[in-house]
Amino acid sequence: MNIDHYRSTRPLIGNTENATYRESTNHLYRHNCYIEALPPRWETAEVCKRLSLEPYYDEDERRKPALDRLECVNNISKCVFVMPDCIEIERRFSGMLRSGYCERNPLTAQYIRQIRSGFPSHDFSNGMPLTRTSSVGFGIIGPSGVGKSLMVESVLGLYPQVIVHEKYNGEIFLQKQLVWLKLDCPFDATLGGLCISFFDMVDTILGTNYAEKYHVRKSNSTITIMLQKMAMLAASLGIGALIIDEIQRLVCRKDIDPKGMLRFFEQLTNTFKVPVILVGTLKAFKLFSESFASSRRLAGQGDMIVKNFAKDMCWKRFLSKLWKYQYTNIPTPLTNNLMDVMFEECQGIADIAVKLYMLSQWRVIGAKDERITGNLIRTVANESLNAVKPILTALSRNDIEALKDVDDVRIENRDLTEYFRTCAKKVILSGTLNTLENQQNAATASKEDMLESPVGRIASLLICAGHRREFAIKCASTAAARFAHETDLKKATAEAFRLALEVEEHSEKIIEQEKALTPEVMREVKIKKPITSVNPSISGDLRQICAVAKKNRQPVFEALRKAGYIKPATEFMEAIYG
Repeated sequence: MNIDHYRSTRPLIGNTENATYRESTNHLYRHNCYIEALPPRWETAEVCKRLSLEPYYDEDERRKPALDRLECVNNISKCVFVMPDCIEIERRFSGMLRSGYCERNPLTAQYIRQIRSGFPSHDFSNGMPLTRTSSVGFGIIGPSGVGKSLMVESVLGLYPQVIVHEKYNGEIFLQKQLVWLKLDCPFDATLGGLCISFFDMVDTILGTNYAEKYHVRKSNSTITIMLQKMAMLAASLGIGALIIDEIQRLVCRKDIDPKGMLRFFEQLTNTFKVPVILVGTLKAFKLFSESFASSRRLAGQGDMIVKNFAKDMCWKRFLSKLWKYQYTNIPTPLTNNLMDVMFEECQGIADIAVKLYMLSQWRVIGAKDERITGNLIRTVANESLNAVKPILTALSRNDIEALKDVDDVRIENRDLTEYFRTCAKKVILSGTLNTLENQQNAATASKEDMLESPVGRIASLLICAGHRREFAIKCASTAAARFAHETDLKKATAEAFRLALEVEEHSEKIIEQEKALTPEVMREVKIKKPITSVNPSISGDLRQICAVAKKNRQPVFEALRKAGYIKPATEFMEAIYG
């Protein structure tokens, strides 16, 4: 087996803290260094405060540019709102952790004190009492997207992952206590893959080399050896809880008996007292229903069936907290109709509700009307939630059997990223269009204002190329008008130069063919017959006009213009383009 194949792509790494011991209020937990080094148990209000994660928000952010507000919408995905299921998981995890450590006191003398503190009326002259072994693991089962993994990871974040012990009650005690370890069930659902993932994660956290040390690639007994080493290591490192996510993968492999891995979890719990938490979709429910022993051992605190929101006060509270993070320039209050539409489109699944709200805001930010409506939410859902339609349909029908067969579907982050890029392009495009559509005002603006506008910049380039100011502005304005619905200002600039060149070429042809044109043709192209305004003795020969101008020290250009041979550019543009 290749270690890299089983390496987690999203490892959950927690904090490392030095041990600080607190005397427990439960006498059976006293004198146990593993338990007394844990954080204290908190009241419900304190748990909610510690688990909540609400990013900064200010109404002034609505006044930011559209592109900045598109970025702000990403803050919504960082929100963690505490719901009753999350509080229940914390309560169970806290009790499970301490109960699992109760019989795993690493110091023998301290263990005797612990037992005596817990059973003060017992006569210890005949030896230590036999305490009842209890299984303390549990399973968390529910549809995809209801927030199982998020809730578990939030609860784990309340506890340090590694506690470093140096001295306890005046005695030297050098130990790194691994409080929790979260793994994903291997993609191939094999015990060997699970062991390799376990060793690799321990190495990542503690900086050890167990993966290479215990990974033997040759004989068939490798898995058996690795399982033994894994169990022994779990006990020696003082692992408080082992969390296995994506457990439904055991069901997906038809060629592998999932009961083998369940029996191993049962052994960890019974022999080494390491609690195991199994997290998975409704597919994993078959694992427990088919094996009474495993379900009983691994559900010492009772399985948790995490459901999607019902249309009740919890849903209303969740959506109200979510709705606060609104970055549209027009505030949209949360009405009963919008709550109904959101529930209809996401069926109370928190993950889909969050992402649908993000997608809806991305859709309207930068538009003329940035209000969030029921029709907008439905349109976005129809366009972007096709992948999750099967599970939403099954949930709307309350079809539990169908949910067991639905694959683990979700809106992938890469899909959100692509949608965000599309919306960002739309905002940039809209801004460019708005700039070009306003170019017509530049022709009548002051000289200073004109030079600062895109039309002014195009006109200045034409002036540098030798064209007159009025002619340059006319060409620039005409080009901007033609490309008012394009996004590239370079196209407008190229069009302006093309117009100028075309007008000049047409002007030269008109002058060359002037003598051959009849009055009727002249009227058709809307060009007046040149009027000679110079010395009447001049016959009309351009050479004579230029010679007279030079003799009188006059500009040749002005002499030709006064003679009627150089026309204003606007006259030809009107003739050609109307």
